[in-house]
Amino acid sequence: MKPHGSFVAQRGHSLTIESLVRTVGLEPTRPCGHWLLRALDWVSRCGPGSPLADFRSRAVSQSCLEFQQHRCKTVSSFGRGIFKTARPPRDWIADGIIVPRTVKRVLLITDGSCLGNPGPGGWACVLRFAGVAKEFFGYDPHTTNNRMELMAPIQGLLVLKEPCEVDITTDSEYVRQGITKWIVHWKRRHWWKKNRPVRNADLWIELDELAGIHRTNWSWTKGHAGHDDNNRCDWLAQNAARKQISSWADGRAHGALRHDLGPDYVPPNPQAGLFDGLGVVEDDPSDPG
Repeated sequence: MKPHGSFVAQRGHSLTIESLVRTVGLEPTRPCGHWLLRALDWVSRCGPGSPLADFRSRAVSQSCLEFQQHRCKTVSSFGRGIFKTARPPRDWIADGIIVPRTVKRVLLITDGSCLGNPGPGGWACVLRFAGVAKEFFGYDPHTTNNRMELMAPIQGLLVLKEPCEVDITTDSEYVRQGITKWIVHWKRRHWWKKNRPVRNADLWIELDELAGIHRTNWSWTKGHAGHDDNNRCDWLAQNAARKQISSWADGRAHGALRHDLGPDYVPPNPQAGLFDGLGVVEDDPSDPG
């Protein structure tokens, strides 16, 4: 069969493998666990920037995947997998908001600062759209530099009132490589490394969810190297760290987070052997998570 059309991903329903297989037009000939694993493997290949990218973690909790006549090519032999090729959908629904093919393009430049590391910290971001620039900054009385580097893009994305294509520039390789590379393995292990939880998991969960709503493109720039907006963010972040001030009139440290799990959050420890046989790569030595 060759279903056609678009796909919808919505939250708030329970996922059943029977409905998943039935909707894509296949009859399960193996145990349900096998089909679920193959389906999730296909989902993971849809690439960054798609709401499908974080389906592995959401499927365990409260997501529902409804394939409604999605354009794809089925494999004649079930033994070789569910799909040979698949195109990402033109439109999708992210957190109940329809994301069209053409969206507004926004520039987001971010930076974080910490005096002492750990110590008093500050973050800042500059949003540019249609020739207009807006600045946001905030603080934390006791934090680390990495947490402030993470908080800056989180706050910038939270300001956006609709899904956009966002070009994000950061001078933190921790943030850039984390969201584009290392996060895949963290999520497969439910935010755990081999023997400990991922550091700053509360903020990575926030950033990952926001990145799934928008189409994000991440780039790195060297700090203090002539990038005007990055230099401006650096000054704002350091000033916020020193004076413990923010861009909000009421003086709050930052905008309201979606989950607000807190720096002491520890993700539930996965069962021993849960990832055996899934081909999960061992900890990357370059991954500081």
